[in-house]
Amino acid sequence: MASPFPFTSGQVLTAAELNEIGDWTTWTPTVTPLTGTITTLGTVVGRYCVVNGLLEGYIDIPITTNGTGNGQIIFTLPANASTAPGGAFIGECREIAATGTLSVIWYDITPGSARINTFANTYPGADGYRLVGHFRYEVA
Repeated sequence: MASPFPFTSGQVLTAAELNEIGDWTTWTPTVTPLTGTITTLGTVVGRYCVVNGLLEGYIDIPITTNGTGNGQIIFTLPANASTAPGGAFIGECREIAATGTLSVIWYDITPGSARINTFANTYPGADGYRLVGHFRYEVA
């Protein structure tokens, strides 16, 4: 079905068009550290929706065994950003299994991926950590 966007003044939307707005889609992000290797990841889950060119997404990254992973956590995004410059803040993340540490999610300089590091600019992962984040950006 064609997207109902952009709306026009006085337009009446059908139930099908209203249901199409904000449909959530799952995707499986690829997760890597900036340096080293994460030995064992749990099931990484991502979901997102796009409404009028704005993508809103959630990610869940369970780290069973961190191994030599260090620097930042990098994950692939479901779509490229339209104009976000590398380093632009796009969301937040919280470690929910051990420490509760807050982190920032930012659009990578490599199109199609994002990075996570703590607000103290340190590596956000360790054995038994689970990073859950939310992000938002304009899609290409």
